[in-house]
Amino acid sequence: MIAMLEDVDRKLDPELRRVLIDIESAGEHDRTVPVLIEPVEQVFLAPEIDTAKTERLQAQQEAIARELQTSGVPEKAIERFALVSALSADLTLDQIVTIARRSDVKIVRFGGQAQVGL
Repeated sequence: MIAMLEDVDRKLDPELRRVLIDIESAGEHDRTVPVLIEPVEQVFLAPEIDTAKTERLQAQQEAIARELQTSGVPEKAIERFALVSALSADLTLDQIVTIARRSDVKIVRFGGQAQVGL
C-alpha cells in the first residue's frame, strides 16, 4: 500500500486503488487518471425537478469543483452530472488523495473503460 493512500483507502474503489499503486510503482506521479467523484450526500433528481434538491446538488458539486480547480484542474475539464450527485475529472495521484480527504466525498471511483457498466 502506498503510504499517502492509507488515510483515504476506504474512499477509493478497488480498481482505482490498483491503478494508483501501478502509477506510484512506475514513478509516474504526474500521470492523470479519469475518476468519478461521488459526494457523501447523494441527491437523485426525479423527472419533475425538485428546486431544493437541485440547489443542494449544485452547491455540493460547486464546492468539490472549487477544490479541484484549486489543485490545478481546469474548469472545462470537470464534468458535472445533472441526474445524480457526481463529478468526473482527470486527476493526478496527489489530486485524488486531496479530494478523497474531503469530508463531503463518499468515494472516488476509477472512471476508465471498466466503469462503463456503472
